[in-house]
Amino acid sequence: MFARDLVLYGVNQKYLQSLVSGISTQEAKIQPMPGLNTPFWITGHLAISTDYARQLLGEELKCPPAWHKAFGPGSIPGNEQSITASMEELLAAVHAGHVDITTLLPSVNEAWAAQPNPVEFLVKNYPSTGDLMAHLLTTHEAIHLGQLSAWRRFRGLPAVSIG
Repeated sequence: MFARDLVLYGVNQKYLQSLVSGISTQEAKIQPMPGLNTPFWITGHLAISTDYARQLLGEELKCPPAWHKAFGPGSIPGNEQSITASMEELLAAVHAGHVDITTLLPSVNEAWAAQPNPVEFLVKNYPSTGDLMAHLLTTHEAIHLGQLSAWRRFRGLPAVSIG
């Protein structure tokens, strides 16, 4: 049911690795202009997003509660200074989440996907659990990967390709 989405999810994982390769934790916290999401915030946000996807699949959250607060919806990049994780730790959490979701998702059925989306502020655009999951796997990650690409350009770093 989510075979194509999982292919794109895998591409997103590879692109994320390319976008942050060689960026230190200290550099990843630099905000070149007000309001711009930093690589540190984006990577933490993608890590907790995999937690939400796990939760949709009936699994426990794995990221620390402090990450959910610092990188969650409504959080402000630059305010996560209390998080002592390194970029490597955040990336490892994203990767572990990708592995879990890729392993768990093939077992869901149409009845699961047809359930109402439990995240109230996202119901308008993603009415079902299946819609929300597809968003988490594809468009949500792609939006934030585009922000990472923009951050790189603001910092004078070269573009990287998806391939």
